[in-house]
Amino acid sequence: MTAAVNFCQGFVEGAVELALGYGSTVRKDRQPFCLPMPRPSNDEAQAQFVAWANAEPKRLEDPPVVGLVQFLIHQYPCAHEAEKRTQAK
Repeated sequence: MTAAVNFCQGFVEGAVELALGYGSTVRKDRQPFCLPMPRPSNDEAQAQFVAWANAEPKRLEDPPVVGLVQFLIHQYPCAHEAEKRTQAK
């Protein structure tokens, strides 16, 4: 079980770092997500992701990295995205 958990955590760390790296190459108002400071603990983020994924089981059919990035965009919108959502309501 330990190896599986470590693999999962390593995958998530790599995927998030890749997405953050991509985000750093675009204008601030185009970043796909903005992690809060301080960042949530691994346990907090994992619980949030599981709740988000289980809320709509169809999400579990997406490739892992796609689901992870969709979660990050949903859970941690940047200020510019949060404004758009508020204005659309």
